[in-house]
Amino acid sequence: MSCVETPQQNARVERKHQENKTPYEIQYGHPPDVSNLKVFGWLCYARTLSHNKTKFSPRAKPCIFMGFPPGVKGYKLFDLQGQNVFFSRDVVFRENIIPCLSTDSSPPCTSTSQVPYTFISPTTEPFPTQSSPLDPEPLPNPNTSSPTPESPVPTSPQPLSPDSSPSSSSSN
Repeated sequence: MSCVETPQQNARVERKHQENKTPYEIQYGHPPDVSNLKVFGWLCYARTLSHNKTKFSPRAKPCIFMGFPPGVKGYKLFDLQGQNVFFSRDVVFRENIIPCLSTDSSPPCTSTSQVPYTFISPTTEPFPTQSSPLDPEPLPNPNTSSPTPESPVPTSPQPLSPDSSPSSSSSN
């Protein structure tokens, strides 16, 4: 047992934690390989298939990196020319080039009419202006009291009839 804010008592534990290693390194003995991780939106070139190609056909087509699909050993890419999404393993990445952020007058990502995805533009008003049924009702002022019309309690006292009086119970 050691006291709070006294690291000199925890010297043994502190020496064990000064390895500067991740749990992966401790488990497997080497650091994880993160060289295959890429940034979303990078320009890349996917190799085209060699059948039905001529000598002067392009060897690759420009694409945008979309991510890592689950269960597929490859990359999910968006073809800038064909405007479709496909998977490929043979990809060369052009790091630090993001086509959608270019300042040209006509960047390749502006032709969203052929893109199969719909994009929603942000609005200036985050909420509708009309009141919804979820809005809380204003609380009545405690200084003024007014009876509610749907009150089940009668407003004028009425005499009790003999048959409507509560029955009295006797105890033994």
